[in-house]
Amino acid sequence: MCSLQWGVAKVISQKWADKIDSLCEEKHFPDGRRYRGLSIEAARALADQHNIRLYDVELEALRQKILPERYARNCRSFRFSDQVRLLLSSAAVVGA
Repeated sequence: MCSLQWGVAKVISQKWADKIDSLCEEKHFPDGRRYRGLSIEAARALADQHNIRLYDVELEALRQKILPERYARNCRSFRFSDQVRLLLSSAAVVGA
């Protein structure tokens, strides 16, 4: 399954990287630091328009060092590469 997801993300990377880049906006953290961000609305619109998963749009954005809006609060704890690794990971809860 992981290889399938990777393959899909790779195709998206080649085909829509420029579209994701064109949708990003300059945003600011509360402390004034700037970052390139992608709103959830823009990410969903791109996913819907091209019939791809929101997951893949967000993954490619992170690979381009564009921060999807919903990951902004993790920025102080995780680098872009860490966030990509988390997004590609899966977990299970056993015995809850």
